[in-house]
Amino acid sequence: CGYGSWISDLLAMGLRVRAIDISPSIISRAAVRHGGGVVMCADAHELPFSESTFDAVISISTLHHLVLASAVPELRRVLRPSGILLGSEPNLLNPQVRWMLSSSARRQRGGLTPDETAFRRMELSRELRRSFEEVCVTPFDFWHPRLGYRREGHPLIKLVRTLELVP
Repeated sequence: CGYGSWISDLLAMGLRVRAIDISPSIISRAAVRHGGGVVMCADAHELPFSESTFDAVISISTLHHLVLASAVPELRRVLRPSGILLGSEPNLLNPQVRWMLSSSARRQRGGLTPDETAFRRMELSRELRRSFEEVCVTPFDFWHPRLGYRREGHPLIKLVRTLELVP
């Protein structure tokens, strides 16, 4: 869950939330915002939940930190049979992501860990299909926050929409 920036939005929608992060210091900061009943320190490779506990697992820029061969089956285990894994991951084909990952200096400036990576659509799909019957991986991330909020009148919106169709 990181520092918990998404938790408030989910709670505001009336959802029951259990948020995890492996870092005790990060969890302590998230707990200040959301309380200990919502957030907990846990490893996604060995989740402390029973089978078929959740309707959904939301993973925002998390999978690229994990060993997918063990984490994805664990995420599937805690989902109900009709459950869904919904996530967002860096796209290795995005020129901005590739540039950021291409040097140790840029990694350090961007706050990236030495082993942090990104995915190509097909490799992520292949890993997810080992545990999930239906998989849909859709690229969407060419719009960088420095371009400003995504709005119809923006001069680059047509180019961005085209780039987002590139696998």
